[in-house]
Amino acid sequence: MKNRVLVAMSGGIDSSSAALMLKNKGYEVSGITFIIGSNKDSENIRNSKKVCRHIGIKHHVLDIKKDFRKLVIRRFVNEYISGITPNPCIFCNEEIKFGILLDAAKKMRFDYLATGHYARIKKSKDGCILQKGADPKKDQSYFLYRLSQGSLKNIIFPLGDSTKEKIKMFAHKHRLPVMKRPESQEICFIEKDYRSFLESYLNKNKMKAKPGIISDKEGNILGKHKGLFYYTIGQRSGLGISHKHPLHVLRIDVKNNKLIVGGREQLFTGSITVNKVTWIKDKAPQFPYKCRVKIRYLHKEVPAVLYKKKGRITAELKKPQMSATPGQSAVFYNGASVLGGGIIEH
Repeated sequence: MKNRVLVAMSGGIDSSSAALMLKNKGYEVSGITFIIGSNKDSENIRNSKKVCRHIGIKHHVLDIKKDFRKLVIRRFVNEYISGITPNPCIFCNEEIKFGILLDAAKKMRFDYLATGHYARIKKSKDGCILQKGADPKKDQSYFLYRLSQGSLKNIIFPLGDSTKEKIKMFAHKHRLPVMKRPESQEICFIEKDYRSFLESYLNKNKMKAKPGIISDKEGNILGKHKGLFYYTIGQRSGLGISHKHPLHVLRIDVKNNKLIVGGREQLFTGSITVNKVTWIKDKAPQFPYKCRVKIRYLHKEVPAVLYKKKGRITAELKKPQMSATPGQSAVFYNGASVLGGGIIEH
């Protein structure tokens, strides 16, 4: 019987509860915390060790600074400099948690890797199905759409059928040492805000932001920007422009180092093009295909029809959506099940 589980632990309530829940179900559980080069590393390791001692399981530490810097941080910076807005949690899940960490679990002879994600994996005769978590407020399936069948069969999400409130109650009931630790909302490797992080990174690498012009779609110059990475699609504040109507960022033109702005109504689109598409079943459906699409984590899904055109997927949206941002992910759903998704190109 496969029963050895390695739990990725950050020292928070979710991953700590996941470890205890699995132990209570009879699994042979160990925890692991990785070092990414963040100022939070020591605190995360210390809290995870406390939890492991409290519930009586072993704890391991894995130093992945070099891989994290290469696969997550460098990509994050390069994409911002390229004028797109990345979602680092998505490629961290793909490359780090369910890539390097899953490989490490197998080398350590564990049968499964578990995390504190709010999502579910259902087994069927056709393979594994990734589904939304039971708690609609905490569902994290959006961040997991790039997982493959090869990964999903070795992953457990213990919190998938629970709500955040139930997990908090569970942590308090079992007096977990981290039960009062506040939930982290930021990107794990960023201390303040992403702009400050990018400034620091560029300065260390002897690079500077390049100022340029701000114009409307007709080419009328309205002002100057500080550097394109300071801005993202839909942004309204911080433009430094006095205008009779509120202005939003419509497009980031890297080639001409220009920021294009306009009215809110110009942010809506009824069609998006998606590249680097992956499918949970490792194969595409028959096109055209009706489904629902989420273009950002906090956006609501919208009905759409998917078409394949010139190696890309085009999603025709039933209802125009605001601020479809290059670099963010469009995730495709059929009911509670994740079909797949890709990176928004335009």
